[in-house]
Amino acid sequence: HVALYRGPFKAVLDAEGHLFPKGEAVEVCIDTAERLKQPPYSDRFIVIDPPGNIAKDLVCGSDKDKKCCG
Repeated sequence: HVALYRGPFKAVLDAEGHLFPKGEAVEVCIDTAERLKQPPYSDRFIVIDPPGNIAKDLVCGSDKDKKCCG
């Protein structure tokens, strides 16, 4: 999944440490993508779902040694 922050700020940082510069595509995991699709975030983000199957390493919690989206 890819998320784009629409603004109005130059960039925002969420509680999980994702930095969203305004207008730049940021790869995010399923959980983050779903959260950004819901209010109050949905007015500020565009979320693009990948075509076909989602890569295993983009799924939060799929590997205990990896951080979400990391």
